[in-house]
Amino acid sequence: MQISNALRKAVTRGIGLNVVILLTLAGCGGGGSGSSTATSSTLGAVAAVGYPIVGGVVQVKCASGPVLGTTTGSTGTWQVILSAGQSLPCAVEIKGGTINNVANNTSYHSIATVTGTVNVTPLTDLLVANLAAQDPGTWFAGLSTSPAKLAAITQAKVDSALANLRSALSGLVPLSTINPITTSFFAIPGNAIDDMLAALQAAITNSGGSYTYSTLLNAASTISFTTAVAALNTALPVAYAGTTSGSVPSVTGMNPVSGAAGTLVTITGTHFSTTAASNIVSFNGVQASVTSATISQLVVTVPATATSGNVTVTVGGNTATLATGFIVTPAASGGSGGSGMAAQYFTKKAVGNTWTWSTSGGSDTATIITPLTGMEKLALFPSAQPDAIYFNNTCIRNGSSCSPYKSIHQIDSSGALISKADALSWLYFQQTIFPATFSVGTSWVYQAGGGGLGQAVNATIVAFNVTRTVPAGTFNDCIQINMSESSGSNTLNYALYYSPTVGNYVETTVSSSTSGVVKWSYSGQLQAGYIANP
Repeated sequence: MQISNALRKAVTRGIGLNVVILLTLAGCGGGGSGSSTATSSTLGAVAAVGYPIVGGVVQVKCASGPVLGTTTGSTGTWQVILSAGQSLPCAVEIKGGTINNVANNTSYHSIATVTGTVNVTPLTDLLVANLAAQDPGTWFAGLSTSPAKLAAITQAKVDSALANLRSALSGLVPLSTINPITTSFFAIPGNAIDDMLAALQAAITNSGGSYTYSTLLNAASTISFTTAVAALNTALPVAYAGTTSGSVPSVTGMNPVSGAAGTLVTITGTHFSTTAASNIVSFNGVQASVTSATISQLVVTVPATATSGNVTVTVGGNTATLATGFIVTPAASGGSGGSGMAAQYFTKKAVGNTWTWSTSGGSDTATIITPLTGMEKLALFPSAQPDAIYFNNTCIRNGSSCSPYKSIHQIDSSGALISKADALSWLYFQQTIFPATFSVGTSWVYQAGGGGLGQAVNATIVAFNVTRTVPAGTFNDCIQINMSESSGSNTLNYALYYSPTVGNYVETTVSSSTSGVVKWSYSGQLQAGYIANP
């Protein structure tokens, strides 16, 4: 029986309240149960084809023991209780009853190798056809005289048939991760299994006679099942996109993952609208312009006022969020502090520009130099990029001068890898590197000379867009990174606030503890001179 998906949606709206009432009031056992999940001593679940099969006659034949029977309830649910005489596996057949108030003239089948949930749908029917290598109705009828056929079924054979089903109907993408037999569901729009059933029915109807359920069932019983219905997979994604579940977007990737305002970003995923204006894309809450759209790809422009954070895509009121955030970087303006992507972070800091860090123990003054000599660069930073920005630093501690030292800032050609060597003298943040993609909660470990204790440093992104007010100004775009390292009973804990706008840490703190007792702490803040002398 073929079902119009549009009609299915309209009718289901009318029965929605009845479904809720049934699910609330139904008791245990028998066809009247509103639950779609069977208990460990039973077999049962839902019989549906995109609508529930109501009043269907259920027969259960097991490897041993008498035949069990019941009828499906008003939501398609059914259940039988196994006795000591029944042994698995068991086969299930449902025939008769009504589908959307129309008599059902097709029998559907399923298989159980364990007790519990056993759905009966066209998907499970096709699986049984492939498992039995014949018409499932004929196979089921023959079990009465040849129970050995049932006893020979193993979980491995069922898994193989499921793999064939998934391959043959690859256009039903959710089927790749959902087991149509054992996954509990209700026969209402918005449930992935129910919407897959509706999509299958719609694709068959829209095939213009190229496919019927009968021809699909015949193909399933052959070894060529995975190729015999290949053309149907063109229609299945379109049909599924017309269901409630299929209209919910998902976001699977983004390239690039960082960039300045105006950068074109390609977002990949599923169930986007092919009308660009119908896709609402936001960068940390700021709506972006969508320049092109397909069902699986959007090209958008980073908004002028965007800040680092989550990227969301909303289609038809449904929103998907990318797992990793987008880092908004300053636009390049051709400054002389370096070349390539590194220049984006140092456009206001020319060679010779100096600034001062004040700390609880004194101050550091850094002067931009570029580049280091080849040997000097190799000795200090063997992994440094040619377009990195280098610094000479002097320091004063407790009124006395410290030994001068050099530090480095760099970013790779894609803009994804940010590194910074120590600009806070002895805190040793040499090659503190952000992962290529990261979001709140991302953690990593770096060695590169270690930190203050010379050990591996554990780093975690704590938050985006943290506001820090320091002498150089107020920065609202800071990424907070917490770090720690330990050696024996000694521990150093760091909190760093990195501003992509400035291209540097605007504030850092460090505390030292021994056996959990804090011994000392130290902090540094960016001074106004940092952004002077542009």
